Amino acid sequence: MNVSSPLLNLDHCIIFCKLSLKVKKPRAFQRRVWDYKSADFNSLNTALYNAPFDSAYEIFDDVNDIASYTIDLITSACSEFIPNKIVTIRHKDKPWMSNEVRRAIRKRDRCFKKYQRTRRDENKLYHIVARREINRLKRDAKQRYEINIIRSFSRENLNPRKFWSLSKSVLGYNSDRAVPPLKDNMNLISDDLEKAELLNCYFSAQMHLGQHENDLPALPPISFLTVERLQDIVAVESDVLKYLRQSNPRKSCGPDGISNHILKYCAQSLYKPLTRLFNFSLRSGVYPSLCKVSNVCLVYKNKGDKNIMSNYRPIALLSSVFKILEKIIYKAIYEFCEFHDLIITENSDYADVIYDNCSSADSANIEHVQRRACIISTGAIRVTKHVTLLKEVGLELLETRHKVHRLTYLYKIKNHLVPDYLRNLHPLFHHNTENYNLRRHANLIPIRSRTVAYYNSFLLATIRDWNSLSAELMSATSLASFKRLLKKNLNLGSKKIYSRGHGYEKKIHTRLRLGLSALNDHLYKYNLTLNRFCDFSPAKGNSNDTKCNVQNNIVDCRNLVLTKIPRDLPVKTTSLDLSKNSIKIVRGFTFQSLRNIIDLHLEYNLIQLIEINAFHGLHRLRSLHLNDNFLQLFPNGMFESLNGLQDLSIDSNKLQYFQDKKIKEMSKILSLRTLSFDIYQDFKFPRQWSTLSKLTNLRIFTRSAKVQFNKEMFVHVNLMPIMSLYIDVVPFISEDFLEHFPKLDSITLSIGSDLPNSPIDQVFKSFGVFRGRNMTNIEIRSSRFNNGFTLNHKRMKYLWSICLKRLTLHNLYIKDILIYAMQVFSVQSTCLEYVDISDNIIMDRGFSLFTVVQNFKNLKILKFAGNWRHSRYKRSQPSRLLSFALPKTLEELYIEDNLAGDMSSVKVINGLNLRVLSLKNSEIWSCEGSFAGVINVEYFDMSGWTCEKLSINLLYGFPNLKTLKASGSLLGHGFVNTAGAGSFLSKNLRLQDINLSSNRINNIPNGLFLRPFDQLSSVNMSHNNLTIFPKFHASKKALKIIDLTFNSITHFNNEDIGQIEKLGKVDIFLRGNPFQCSCKTLQFLKWLGQTNRVPDILDLTCVTEKASRRFMSEVISNLKTFEISCKTKFWLAFAVSITSIIVIAIIITVIFFRYKYAVEYILLRLKTKMKNYKELQQEYTNDAFISYSHTDWEWVKQFHDKVNSMGFKLCLDAKDFIAGNGIAENVISAIDSSRKVIFIITHDFLKSTWGSYEMEMTRMHAFQKGREDMVIVVVRDKIKVTDMPEILKSMWFKITCIQWPNDDNMPYNTEEKFYEKMKMSLKNKEDTTLLYSRNSVI
Repeated sequence: MNVSSPLLNLDHCIIFCKLSLKVKKPRAFQRRVWDYKSADFNSLNTALYNAPFDSAYEIFDDVNDIASYTIDLITSACSEFIPNKIVTIRHKDKPWMSNEVRRAIRKRDRCFKKYQRTRRDENKLYHIVARREINRLKRDAKQRYEINIIRSFSRENLNPRKFWSLSKSVLGYNSDRAVPPLKDNMNLISDDLEKAELLNCYFSAQMHLGQHENDLPALPPISFLTVERLQDIVAVESDVLKYLRQSNPRKSCGPDGISNHILKYCAQSLYKPLTRLFNFSLRSGVYPSLCKVSNVCLVYKNKGDKNIMSNYRPIALLSSVFKILEKIIYKAIYEFCEFHDLIITENSDYADVIYDNCSSADSANIEHVQRRACIISTGAIRVTKHVTLLKEVGLELLETRHKVHRLTYLYKIKNHLVPDYLRNLHPLFHHNTENYNLRRHANLIPIRSRTVAYYNSFLLATIRDWNSLSAELMSATSLASFKRLLKKNLNLGSKKIYSRGHGYEKKIHTRLRLGLSALNDHLYKYNLTLNRFCDFSPAKGNSNDTKCNVQNNIVDCRNLVLTKIPRDLPVKTTSLDLSKNSIKIVRGFTFQSLRNIIDLHLEYNLIQLIEINAFHGLHRLRSLHLNDNFLQLFPNGMFESLNGLQDLSIDSNKLQYFQDKKIKEMSKILSLRTLSFDIYQDFKFPRQWSTLSKLTNLRIFTRSAKVQFNKEMFVHVNLMPIMSLYIDVVPFISEDFLEHFPKLDSITLSIGSDLPNSPIDQVFKSFGVFRGRNMTNIEIRSSRFNNGFTLNHKRMKYLWSICLKRLTLHNLYIKDILIYAMQVFSVQSTCLEYVDISDNIIMDRGFSLFTVVQNFKNLKILKFAGNWRHSRYKRSQPSRLLSFALPKTLEELYIEDNLAGDMSSVKVINGLNLRVLSLKNSEIWSCEGSFAGVINVEYFDMSGWTCEKLSINLLYGFPNLKTLKASGSLLGHGFVNTAGAGSFLSKNLRLQDINLSSNRINNIPNGLFLRPFDQLSSVNMSHNNLTIFPKFHASKKALKIIDLTFNSITHFNNEDIGQIEKLGKVDIFLRGNPFQCSCKTLQFLKWLGQTNRVPDILDLTCVTEKASRRFMSEVISNLKTFEISCKTKFWLAFAVSITSIIVIAIIITVIFFRYKYAVEYILLRLKTKMKNYKELQQEYTNDAFISYSHTDWEWVKQFHDKVNSMGFKLCLDAKDFIAGNGIAENVISAIDSSRKVIFIITHDFLKSTWGSYEMEMTRMHAFQKGREDMVIVVVRDKIKVTDMPEILKSMWFKITCIQWPNDDNMPYNTEEKFYEKMKMSLKNKEDTTLLYSRNSVI
């Protein structure tokens, strides 16, 4: 501890200390974890049944040794057949932590230490890489953990216990259960071992018996109630078996490690040795010490300090095995006491009267139990009012009933109608303590209380209720009269209940009486529906309540997440499918109103219980499917009413112990023809089933890898006419197994893939019993072993001597077929009509196998699909001709997902009988070949090819083709790259069905469908890129379906609509196209609203002008409004356009008149340039151009002659304008060719239009050419400035004008001076030195 100096100017010092505390991390520990879900309980039962439990009694004499030996035998057997492992538990581990992440962390730490030691860059890089790898692994682990949590929460069978367990783990409530440090006097204990020892001492001290632990305390004198004594307690095997089966697997096990899972599922093999052990312990009088040991768990009491030991409660986990011994001892003592009347039952007679101190919440829960019982008994809906419901059944509230019982019992006490030991409870009355008469003389004296519990006890609460009664009630003369008056006082009355009709009818009547039924008016009052009126729209095939699909008495309720079977199904239902739901219980009399059901599907549900009479009334039932559920047993008499049942499926359930008496239930179904069930190890075909004389189809599902199909398993099956046998998973089969099936005609064996050894040789050998017999079908499938096998002579020889019609070898990992074996088989098998060898790994032999196949004499169908997937062809140049032979009788050939290479010309020998040819999903890289020899093929499938290169002759070899499948073959590229692609189908005029979907077709080649396909009924062009409707021949009246779904069509134009109308009654499917709902497509929308040729119109969507997507049906329903809006938009746009044009015209007109001279000048300049006019730069033909009024002609002529005599050349219109040219053009030409322009201003000139025109042209020319000094204004008449036009004013104020001498008073106003000034003005600017002042008149 240290003291620092004062801070700044303060007088306070800081005292600080340094503590060295060692924080101990919780120790990791190991525990063994058992995976009971993957346990092999069949084998475990067998092992325990054969275990040497009896040898313990020969070796040992002590009960403790025998008990330890028995537990060891059970534990050793469990460790062999139940997967288990030892895991390390670390308290601070995250729930998503895995061993992979831990290894990565250790690797990162090693890399970091190495880098710290060496300081090398490469080691630093290794550390960074390891750190990034940890981040990735953590992210993946967290993601997997979250996905598992989500899957756990989304399970259909999630119970509340599991839900809260998952919730607490996610929220972190169970993250740390470690006990904090505990206080021992003044010490704080943090070590786990020390804490355990401290707690052990504390809890053992609470059970201290005294100084002598082994001596029991002295008991007081006992008076025995009987002379009989319980001498011996014997454990009975039936009781032990019952208690074992009742074991709860959720309970934790004791220190012996024997879980309740083992006791429950191995009860059949454990009850005998455990019964002997219990009896040996009871006879010897020694309780095994093993069962006296327990695992003690601490539970915090949720109060006080967690560091104090007294705030914890110990929970002892005892041995589950010896808990059964305790139950046996308890049962023996209880039965002894009950037999000799040693159990006092008087106190329990009035327990409901005495106990009245529960909380309001408990009272509500108890009341809810009665309400639930009323709902169940009456069939009322849950939200029915409680008062109405009690009135219906004639009951009252439990609180009221309890009050009646209490008052009645107090009346009995008062009138001495109870046993003597209760008479002392009689309280004093007021008249016993007072000598005068009072109004309350019959009242009881209240008892004071200090606690709420005592205040609400029986005596105090009943006294208060008694004192509130009337005097007539208190003075009742008999118990019956008291009860009658009490019910009258409390308005309690009885109600007569009648039974009429069946149960379901009673419930309907009850709901109607209660005012809450399925009627919309009732539901509307309780806010359960939005409309109180019925919907009289036509039915659409779906039930409103169940949402089941109803069509032609067939009800489909699959995948609706139903938890119970609907009650409102049509009475005439003949087929009901309730599969793939969440139904758990099939209640009794569920189908009694559906007496016409023939087919009932309940598979893939969560059914755990079928009640008695569940199938009552189904006398016409022919098929019942209960497979893939959780059934453990069938009720007695379940199949008695199913007299006509022919097909029964009970496989994939939990009917492992479905034996003995329960087997007799199925033996009563004498009409049964098909049976599907599960078998386990050591299964024996029940002898009772031999009565099923009509059973012809047997479907067996193996649920254990140790099942062996041998002759002894089906001893009694030879008494039944089994013709068809299906076995799912064949771990082992003996050669003589099939001898018990003398009438067997078809056999299917699904080998399985999770087997230790491949039984394929045993399977072929077992067919030896069919030698010389006629068989319809042999099918072997699903044998996936990594090494595979070869179909050789050794295996095929067992099939030669069988007259077999169908052979299927599917998904067997056949890696090779020997040519010799197949050749002999093809020659010997004269009856074979169908061969299917698919989904194997056969090495590629090209077409060599077909040289053998042609030897089959009666073969009609050959399937060879999905075999050469591991050895594809390498792409090479196609051969010119590929020829192979087929059996002459072959009608259907399927070579799918096998071929690879470029298409070549194929010639088939003996192919005249071939009707079906399927080559789909083959890797054909170009389609430039053709076919020959198969002219009678009616079905051809080339889907999945790559036809970027296409030959128009590809299908010419199929003139009788009726169905063409070419989906996903890239024909769109082939059509573009091939000239004359419209002739691709020109030779196949008998086509009925064309499928060209998913081919990336943008445009259909011209003429592709314009051929006369008279029989064409269906065209599939879906999933392409078409934008317009295909063009079809007008004579195609047989066309029924055109599929254009998922293309790029935005609308149909009038031409497309007209063509569709010509095609007759054809259904066009258009779903998935990007239709547009705009004014441009209004005509298309109208057609959609009127036509009935688009069946999927309800699925169509379109994009509006506002870029929003809507259903087409909504747009069509409001089409009138949409059309009005479109017309409004048109006229609005038209009005705006016309108005704009008018406004623009007005503006142009105003501008033109305002600047008409400028415009005209520009036009004249352009016209001049178009005539190849070239300007003379600073070279003028005239010195000046005279602009004047023709009324002043005489004066102008004199002026012209005078100036001309001065040596200046003037331009005058009368002598210089070119005849034939426009006046305006001559004016512009004169201005351009003159250095100056002289305006003779007179009154007549100002009135002249051409004068103004010439001034405007001059001004424009001077502005454009930069010659503002080219204008000379001569004012001849006396004109005021205010009378001048604007253009002349602008000249008047900018340049100096020359005045003609008219005013004698002005100085120098003579003609000589005038012409002198004119001469000076006409000279070049360089020669002129005289300047005139601005705005002066010369």
